[in-house]
Amino acid sequence: GLMDLSTCKDMDREVVDNGDQEGFKGEQDIHFELLLSRIRGLLLLMKLGYENEWGLDELFRDAKKALVTALQQQNEALFVEMEPAGQMQRLDSAWIEYYRLL
Repeated sequence: GLMDLSTCKDMDREVVDNGDQEGFKGEQDIHFELLLSRIRGLLLLMKLGYENEWGLDELFRDAKKALVTALQQQNEALFVEMEPAGQMQRLDSAWIEYYRLL
């Protein structure tokens, strides 16, 4: 199982690193959702008793960076269904859950 999670993390990085070629990198809404989804999945594993061996801190930093970048670029795609404050609350909620599990 840990090997699969490591592979997923590597694939996430590969998607981001190669995103320019496929037009992915500019889509902050998709990138943010991918990161938040990965964070939520790893938090679930922590709830089941697994240790944080997947670099959740790094995922949180990347998600915050994606959110801040979208705000600076006035990226409307990320904020169509939810205002910036709501997106930040989603991330904050995951952070709170993470710190409660430590």
